[in-house]
Amino acid sequence: RLAFVAGPSGVPVPRLLQGRARFSATTPGQALLGWLQTLPTANTVVLNAGPCTATPTEVLAEVNETTGQTLLTVLGCEVALPAGVPLPTARQLAAASRAAEATATTASPTSAVAPVIFPGEYAVLNAQGQVQDMGLGSASGDQGLTGDAAPRTATTGLVWLHTRPSLQGRSQRLDGDVAQTVANWLTAHQGFGEVVQPPTNGVLIARQGDKQVVLGALGRVRVDPALTAPDTWQAQGQGAYTLNLKGLGMTWAPTLVNTEGFARLLADQGGSTVVQPDGTLLVTLAGNHYAVQAGERLEPATSAGGVAGSLAASAQGVLTFNGALFGYPQTLYPAAADFAGLRAALLAADAQGSVLGLGQGRIEVVLGGRTYTLKPDMALMPVPAQHVGKTVWLEGQPLRLYLPVGGLPGFAQGFAVE
Repeated sequence: RLAFVAGPSGVPVPRLLQGRARFSATTPGQALLGWLQTLPTANTVVLNAGPCTATPTEVLAEVNETTGQTLLTVLGCEVALPAGVPLPTARQLAAASRAAEATATTASPTSAVAPVIFPGEYAVLNAQGQVQDMGLGSASGDQGLTGDAAPRTATTGLVWLHTRPSLQGRSQRLDGDVAQTVANWLTAHQGFGEVVQPPTNGVLIARQGDKQVVLGALGRVRVDPALTAPDTWQAQGQGAYTLNLKGLGMTWAPTLVNTEGFARLLADQGGSTVVQPDGTLLVTLAGNHYAVQAGERLEPATSAGGVAGSLAASAQGVLTFNGALFGYPQTLYPAAADFAGLRAALLAADAQGSVLGLGQGRIEVVLGGRTYTLKPDMALMPVPAQHVGKTVWLEGQPLRLYLPVGGLPGFAQGFAVE
């Protein structure tokens, strides 16, 4: 069902009220679709055709009758929204794309230039034409497109709470293959050496001296038109990084090279593995729960110790998995089982503070102008009866902090405070 709204020049522009429809244009800049904006002022938001002349601009629009949102999928050329249209914040994009928690802006930005949506990308707009979500691939994430979830093999005892995007294929925004462009950028700007495995399936393996660097992409690949040069690689969340590359936003975190092999090893002993949204692992074995995170860098084995496909504990409080890469055992460090809950509890005491996971079992906290280091316990514990219902508590000398684990009712995690 269509209606018409007055465009900026007074020319009627179609407005999709119900159902789905395909819109096309052969004239660059032609108005394709409009939304009637009432806040902050009455206005018409118009989607315009791209600059192509040899091929038509084509876009598929579909209205969700429950939410009033419009899903746009670009099929040909490109389309542009007007400059100044409100865009979602980094945190909203991360939530919409089901990624790890992003370092966020707090106010909705507006685009200084006309936000462009390229083929192979989607956008979700609300009833007033404000952008709610933009990403690479399909909005459902299950159509096999570049940016959609990479296929996985079902593994006994293994549960994934995040998707890992397939980066194999071309992006017009990057003007090249996504996996290769990411690998080339990290090699040029982050000191990575030879790329052993481009991240076609969302996992990157590269050499760095005599070490191997292993990173996995988390969640969806976001499109953020507000991001302009320079491209950035920023630490955020729990030992993770955000790569902003020509308007594509990706979250990367340390990951096991062979997650399935690790899970099978535990399953053979009656255990289970949950890969959390931030890439950390919740392991259950013999009725006990453990929170771990894979080491980002794999060092060559100094001896033949450890049987392939084995897991060993060390006196340093870490685990070593000998089923990762031949000659490169992978270390697993204690990690916050509920990093988002920890961050929220600490920042409730100081909204201007910061909580940043550094990997390798360390979390940096700044509260009241003072810097602390938290070192999480690997093993979780039942919440003591006297602390049931508390969001956080402190005990002992040296000081220790305790926090209930949101995903495991009745369990808490301790942290050494330094």
